[in-house]
Amino acid sequence: VFKTLIISFLGNCVLVILKYVVGIITNTQVLLADSMHSLSDLITDVVAIIGSKMSYKKSDLKHPKGYGRIQYVTNLIMGVVILLLSMNIIKTVVLSNNKEIPIELTFVISVVIIIKYILYKYIYMNGLNNDNILKASAKESKSDVLSSLCSLFVVITSSLYKYCGIFKYIDKVGALIISLFVLRTGYKIIKESLSLVVGEVENDDKVI
Repeated sequence: VFKTLIISFLGNCVLVILKYVVGIITNTQVLLADSMHSLSDLITDVVAIIGSKMSYKKSDLKHPKGYGRIQYVTNLIMGVVILLLSMNIIKTVVLSNNKEIPIELTFVISVVIIIKYILYKYIYMNGLNNDNILKASAKESKSDVLSSLCSLFVVITSSLYKYCGIFKYIDKVGALIISLFVLRTGYKIIKESLSLVVGEVENDDKVI
């Protein structure tokens, strides 16, 4: 688990830097929002790494069943961080100015999508052993892939600005959609973590 999270952390570091730098240079809101989405993934990796280390502590007199449930706490922290980032994205987008997006960004975003999808599949496959930390991280990675696809769509459609004036708002619209991706991911992680904290159990006969 720890090795998987470290690889995810390093991969997300590269993606955050790439998206943010290119977004700043081109002043593209949708890419900056996408970088914030990747930043949320990066932060959750840090929280997950800490939680993973703590959850494998040996049992003691006060905790005879070990510290495994600390994963629920780290997942809650992930969810809260993601929600706060989504609010920051929305605020930034609302205050930003409209600007035409360079079509050359399609190449950068395509590379980002490929890297992120490989990272998502890696985390997902390693989380199949019912590890809650990896499952939460995989969900965030999948959401990041979808947000990057949204960025790619925005960049491509922005080239129609010359033919239809309404597309001058496509950058803001795309950034807001990505913020909803972030918001939805945070909500789902918080909801599932709280459910496990209060004692949710598996009741599907086939699974049992």
